[in-house]
Formats: sequence, C-alpha cells, structure tokens
Amino acid sequence: MFIGHSFGGIIATRFANKYSDKINTLILVSTPISMQETFKNIIASSKEIYTKKEDNVNLNYINSLENMDSTSLEYATYSFMHAMSNGSYSTKNPTQNAVKLYQKFRTDTLLKKYASKHEYLAPQKFWENEGYTSISIKDDLQSLKNKKVSVFGIYGKEDGLYSKEQVDGLKNIFRL
Repeated sequence: MFIGHSFGGIIATRFANKYSDKINTLILVSTPISMQETFKNIIASSKEIYTKKEDNVNLNYINSLENMDSTSLEYATYSFMHAMSNGSYSTKNPTQNAVKLYQKFRTDTLLKKYASKHEYLAPQKFWENEGYTSISIKDDLQSLKNKKVSVFGIYGKEDGLYSKEQVDGLKNIFRL
C-alpha cells in the first residue's frame, strides 16, 4: 500500500505506475489530478468569492491572473495565494480536536524551527527541471487501472481546490 497527499500524491502515482509490481494499492489524499484544471478551479472559485464581496481589488488581480501564461510559476504561485486567502486549505467547521491540533502547530517550537528553514532554492530547482504547472496524472491513473492496481481517493467536500467535475472524473476512471 502506498499513500500520497497533495503533491505527494502525484509523486506516489508516478512511482506506483513505474513500479506497479511493488504496489497493489494507492491512496490519494487531496491530490491534484491535473494542475491546470486545479488552477482554473481556484481562479473561478476565487472570482466568485470576490464578486459576492464586491472586492474589486482582488477581482483585478484575478483578471490579471486569467491573462497570464498558465504554465508559468508565477501563475501557479498567485493561484495558490488566492486559494489560501479564500480558505481553501482550512476546515470550515473544525472539531475541538482539530482546533487543538492547529493550535499546537502554531505554538510548537520544533515545528516553528523547521518550518522557518524553508528556502526558495528547492522549489526553484524543482521548477527548472519539471513542468510543474502542466502536470497531469490522468494517463498514469488509467495505466494503473489497466495494471490492476487499486486506487482510492480521499477528497473533502469542503476542499476548495478541486471542482466537483474533477472529483467526478476520478469516479468515472475508477467507478468509485
């Protein structure tokens, strides 16, 4: 069994496809299937939020974003910034246990120490060697299906990164 969350799910899928003789089950947790589709969903949902709020400043940013090269690193970065600003990474109704866990993350000195060590060089080098913004694992998933590898997906109903159509597309591939 192999499990991957978010971008780790892309890596896990590629690994499972390449080494399918070593993997019998793959579990994807909130994994983008197509980065381009994910960016489009983020932009559309952000635009809807800003329109409802009559937030013309951010609507102008979205307009600029819609006219950018969708394969650029800046496009990806700004898309994710809007997703974060609009709560796509946050649980809307967290349980008390979740609230305590989030609080621990904000105050834990060890986590703070290592989280602050993040440097731009690693993602920059990754970007130079990979077509990050254009990654799609649809073909990999179809290949895994053909190789009889069981694939399961866990996506939250409140997850603002993926459209219903994207999740339904997974259901169609795997008849979940």
